Amino acid sequence: MKMTKDHQTRVGFFMTIGLIVLCLSIFFLGGRKFLSSYKNYKARFPQIQGLQIGSIVSLTGINIGNITSIDLVANENIVEVTLKVEAEFANRITEGSEVDIRTQGALGDKFIFIKPGLPSANPLPADSILPVTPSVDFMALINDKGDQASQVFDIISDIHKITKSLTTENQIGKILLGTEVMTLQLKKTLEESEKLVKDLRGKFSENEPSKITQSMNHLENILNKIDKGEGTLGALIKDPTLHEKLKQLLGADSKKQEMRNLFRQSINSNNSNNSN
Repeated sequence: MKMTKDHQTRVGFFMTIGLIVLCLSIFFLGGRKFLSSYKNYKARFPQIQGLQIGSIVSLTGINIGNITSIDLVANENIVEVTLKVEAEFANRITEGSEVDIRTQGALGDKFIFIKPGLPSANPLPADSILPVTPSVDFMALINDKGDQASQVFDIISDIHKITKSLTTENQIGKILLGTEVMTLQLKKTLEESEKLVKDLRGKFSENEPSKITQSMNHLENILNKIDKGEGTLGALIKDPTLHEKLKQLLGADSKKQEMRNLFRQSINSNNSNNSN
């Protein structure tokens, strides 16, 4: 069956419409990226930690491009990464911008994160080498600090063991009960100490002087009498002549030895009489 000219025209028209719809679908679903222009930037890292060609380039969380090439710098152990960035975002990559490698998602995909400089700063020209900032990626830190990270995990494991041992057989309850008993004992000790301090201050109650206070008052009266020269001891302290006479009487020569013995016997007999 031969197609007429009119039929061919209709088929061509619908095919054209279909192609236009297809292009428009790609245009809108693809975010107009297939028509976008790009600028290239470079970044150099001592290691790329699993970064691959096609990985995302992010500007403060917005995907603005991809990695197009990864090469080793000649005569250096440095990896140079080429970033293809959409031109409409190039004016946000200004002087002071920095890049680092971060981890995306649970699978650990790597991507380039660009931290922009001040918006008022001059935009960096294409093919500029962006400075690298120290990585804040958690997984990268674990890779760099493997020994310290293992120590952290050991500490967490020890804490888990301690917690588990405390929760078995109601150990926490026993510890709390022991703490409560110690608190009650401490409270009792403090109450007794408070009573002792109150006794030393001279009051068991508002109107009842303690025996310690009475004894201290009595001792003070005796010392006042001695200081005034009252009694034998006061006279000895206040009158130096009595002291000298007593010293002569109880001297060290052999003639006075008998006098000392006689004096000592007199004192002993007086004490025995007083006790009777």
